[in-house]
Amino acid sequence: MKLIYTNGDSASSKIEDLKLADKVVPWRDILHEGPLEGIMPLAKRSEERAKFIVEFDGGNFADIHQSFKDRDKTLFYLNEYSRVELWFEHDLYDQLQLLQILNFAHQNLEQQDFFLVQSDDYLGEMQDDAFRALPALSKPVTKEMKAYASNAWTALTHKTPDLLIRVMDNPDMPFIAPAIRRLVMEYPDSQSGLPTSIFNALTLLLNGPTDIGRLFHHMQNCELAKFMGDLSFARYMDELGTCTTPVIAGHNLIYSTSKVCGRKNLDQIQTYFKQKIHLTDFGRQVMERNANHVMKNGIDRWIGGVHLTTENLYFYDMRRVKIVQKSCVD
Repeated sequence: MKLIYTNGDSASSKIEDLKLADKVVPWRDILHEGPLEGIMPLAKRSEERAKFIVEFDGGNFADIHQSFKDRDKTLFYLNEYSRVELWFEHDLYDQLQLLQILNFAHQNLEQQDFFLVQSDDYLGEMQDDAFRALPALSKPVTKEMKAYASNAWTALTHKTPDLLIRVMDNPDMPFIAPAIRRLVMEYPDSQSGLPTSIFNALTLLLNGPTDIGRLFHHMQNCELAKFMGDLSFARYMDELGTCTTPVIAGHNLIYSTSKVCGRKNLDQIQTYFKQKIHLTDFGRQVMERNANHVMKNGIDRWIGGVHLTTENLYFYDMRRVKIVQKSCVD
């Protein structure tokens, strides 16, 4: 009996269709969004994450929480399976899920054997032949790998980014440190106040109005390993259009304000992403790095265990490749 943990429904369905496991468990959490505050038991973490996802994406708390409890429960019955594999991609979304699982394993499942299947391609987009070849690439997860992942998870959930920027490369898990470095770049830029993903997207607006969908795809094309979904991007767009001094203008905020999940109402999603937006005068100053969005409008956002607010503010200094702390009154 083989059990596979993987990132979400697309990869899970493919594994099931190709009959590569007896049971598949998709992890289904956008851990680069929302709070991951401190050290807490898995059950409590899942409850807190379910609350966040309801706020972020709508849906029913009881259903989401139950899906997390069902997912977590499998970790306590691994002795029912002769082999447990972890199938995860190279991007930030997947690597944070992998860290959470291996942190739990390090803390609670010291004797449990895991096998890691690492992919530098997107599982849901792979051709069937390449997908079938993945089991041959599996490698045993050593105690040292579990400890490394647990340390990285602790750094992620710490209340300051001090530990996060110290996560080192590991040849056995080559995608974790790059993913962490990419997460660090989602701290607001010290000059523009925008995270790297959104700054990259909005560069197209320097040439004139453009539809939101084109910005989204441009942002993804700028990534070595794309990780941000359409809902996350739409929420950023809505926030930049509704803040005290808007960065962008021209769109109706029908996506996040109506709690439309990306798979629930295709018509609304398509309408939202077809809208053209433009930079405001202030937005152009931000994109030219002559004004700082966060210093002007403030911030209330979580990155792992760090709650970014006007009183607890960190910036990513691109020139020095480091995180710096700064006050909005500086």
